[in-house]
Amino acid sequence: MWYIEEFDRTTEQLVAEYLIRGLEADTLRRILKVDDDLPMEPFDFEMPGREVFDELVRHVDPPAPVYNPAGRIYNIGYAQEELR
Repeated sequence: MWYIEEFDRTTEQLVAEYLIRGLEADTLRRILKVDDDLPMEPFDFEMPGREVFDELVRHVDPPAPVYNPAGRIYNIGYAQEELR
């Protein structure tokens, strides 16, 4: 399962995780512009920008994160099981 991970920019501590629902690896690959011949390994990706953030937030249950690049760092993470 893919997540948006939100980190505090100053402390680099994890602030929140948001489950990305109903998003297949192929769709995520398209959003992140990962070539088909490259492996889509389940590890953290740095959020490449506002456009990708906005696309992924559409798949998050409310309350969704608010884009704040001055105070937050965003990653796309993966977990085998749903996090609590």
